[in-house]
Amino acid sequence: MEELIKKYLKILIAIYVFAYLSSEIIAYIFPNLLSIEKENGQHLNIGAGYLRTGIRYFLNVLLVFVLAKEMKFLNLKSSLILIVTCLSNIIGVAFFLLLAFDQKYLKNEK
Repeated sequence: MEELIKKYLKILIAIYVFAYLSSEIIAYIFPNLLSIEKENGQHLNIGAGYLRTGIRYFLNVLLVFVLAKEMKFLNLKSSLILIVTCLSNIIGVAFFLLLAFDQKYLKNEK
C-alpha cells in the first residue's frame, strides 16, 4: 500500500510541475498565443492559468488510463473514481487509494 501512495504522489507532483513549466515555456515561446486583438484595436490578454489548466486536464485524462490499468490489476471496479479523476486528480487518486486500502486490508480481516 505504501508503494501505491508513493507512486501516485510522485505522479501528482509530476503533473502539477509539468503543467506549470510547460505553460510557462509555451507562453515564452509563443507570446502572442495568449493575447487577442479585437476589431477596435484593443488587446485582450488571457492568463497563463487557462493554459495551465488545460494542460492539467489533458494530463488527468492520461492519469485515468494509468488508474484504469491499476484498477484492473487490483481487481477493483469503480468507474466513478475514473470520472472524478478526470475532473480533480487529487480527489480521484485519494478515492482510489481508499478503495485499494479497503479491498486489500479490510476485506482480508473479515
